[in-house]
Amino acid sequence: MSVDLHEKAKAAAARAYAPYSNYLVGAVVRTRDGREFAGVNVENAAYPLGICAERTAIAKAVSEGYKPGDFEAIGITASPCGGCRQWLYEFGVEAVTFENRNGEIVTYTASSPTSRRRRAAASSGSPTVPSTSSSSPTCRGSRSRSTR
Repeated sequence: MSVDLHEKAKAAAARAYAPYSNYLVGAVVRTRDGREFAGVNVENAAYPLGICAERTAIAKAVSEGYKPGDFEAIGITASPCGGCRQWLYEFGVEAVTFENRNGEIVTYTASSPTSRRRRAAASSGSPTVPSTSSSSPTCRGSRSRSTR
């Protein structure tokens, strides 16, 4: 379980820009070589143009040269939304730790054959279609602006 990443994500959340919802979210992603990248949610008055903390953290790592399959774990202060679940899947994040709606710290892992095939295809450059398998690396349910 990546409880340490969740704790670091809580510290990062203080830097979020959320003047509309006042809901501060932080995320810290760890790469396979041990580097960590923090991200926060950044809201915009045009709601769809905001960016979630998970995507910010992953984008920072990608800007430093990391690719799908290079990610070991992520800690998040909230349950990932549907768009972030897709990003976590796309980049092959193995362990996703967050606080669920009951206040429990939970970790979901990617261990299904479909996620291994997805990462293998990504490293070979082959196009793939996301699986709808119930063993995806993230939680079920989404967060909305009002509950986030």
